[in-house]
Amino acid sequence: MRWEDRWFWQGFLLVVLALLAPWAADAAERVALVIGNGKYAERPLRNPPNDVRAIAALLRKLGFTVTEKTDLDLSGFRAQVNAFLDQSRGADLRLFFYSGHGASYDGDNYLLPINHGVTRKHELPDQAYSLKTLLRGFKDLSGVNLVLLDSCRDAPFGDAKSIWDDSKGMKPIQPQEGVLIGYAAQNGRTASDNSGGSNSLYTKYLLRELGQSLELREALMRVRQAVYDESRGEQRPTTEDEVLGKVYLAAAGDTPVEPPSVTTGTLVIRNSQPPGTVLSVDGKRLGAAPQTVTLKAGEHTIEAKQAGFADYRDTVQVRAGEQTVLNVVLTAMPREPVSPPAPVERPRQSLEPELVRIPAGCFQMGSPESEVGRDSDERQHRVCVEAFEIGQREVTVGEFKRFVKGHME
Repeated sequence: MRWEDRWFWQGFLLVVLALLAPWAADAAERVALVIGNGKYAERPLRNPPNDVRAIAALLRKLGFTVTEKTDLDLSGFRAQVNAFLDQSRGADLRLFFYSGHGASYDGDNYLLPINHGVTRKHELPDQAYSLKTLLRGFKDLSGVNLVLLDSCRDAPFGDAKSIWDDSKGMKPIQPQEGVLIGYAAQNGRTASDNSGGSNSLYTKYLLRELGQSLELREALMRVRQAVYDESRGEQRPTTEDEVLGKVYLAAAGDTPVEPPSVTTGTLVIRNSQPPGTVLSVDGKRLGAAPQTVTLKAGEHTIEAKQAGFADYRDTVQVRAGEQTVLNVVLTAMPREPVSPPAPVERPRQSLEPELVRIPAGCFQMGSPESEVGRDSDERQHRVCVEAFEIGQREVTVGEFKRFVKGHME
């Protein structure tokens, strides 16, 4: 090939690549990573996989290139985030969505992978994914970065309450310019997994509003109000916003994505008598009142149990889009009359006090599961004792002195 021909074809190739480059940038204009973790050993969650599928489908309709993943361990979590940051390097808009357990510690928020193995709060930086790590990944990238965290589920470490009491919920973190963070609940509060519905409470309303032709802040304000109303003020989504200018996920001329039809209602159990009663709905344990749960419209069975009270069982009708309020009152069981202990009938020693005999028996020791602040070593268990004798009244100082004098002679 002559040098003139070679230069011609090299120049032609450069022109073709230059023409293709803008097309490739446009193809990667909107990139999203959607992660949902539900298969926790300590406290599994039902809805994160549903949340991921629904959010991913919505974002694809809105023109995003979407990667959706469920039930990632820490190494998988890190690998997916790094791939997302590489893939979206030329994007104008990138969106990270997470549904699952989360916790806060030492000025950072952590997204919990499955099999995290956390047993102490100080282990979070090594065994969970740091939100600040994600934000650092955005620093060298241009464009708008959206982070939506449906990750404030209660009791992420199972029953180890001493671990998570001051770590539950998310604490606000100031993002850098170009980043907006949406939290499912307010500072330090937990979010509902909405176990009676197909999506968590926060995701349910993200699906309804993000597909509309609304500026992003307006859509998130609507989500906030809807979640606040349905939870009766228990859950209030918040945002940390450092994005300049307006952001539209659905263009003004686009056909709005139809929100899912309302097929659920809310059951609010405000209190119980006696307090601390363990509540169940349709056979699923909820814990002690107050409780707010979203259920499919229809009839549901409420049960409650407490030692010394007759078992409670009732049905309630939950209507779609409405709230049903219930107070649970148990009936105390009549107690059998207890005979006073019989005096011990046998010759007594000169210094022996008057005794009564306590018969052998068994009783329940420990705190109920519903007790707030119960430690793991306080579980209820059955204890049996043999018969024993005990004084009818307390020992006086004079009796004790006579006892000591008698044993010193």
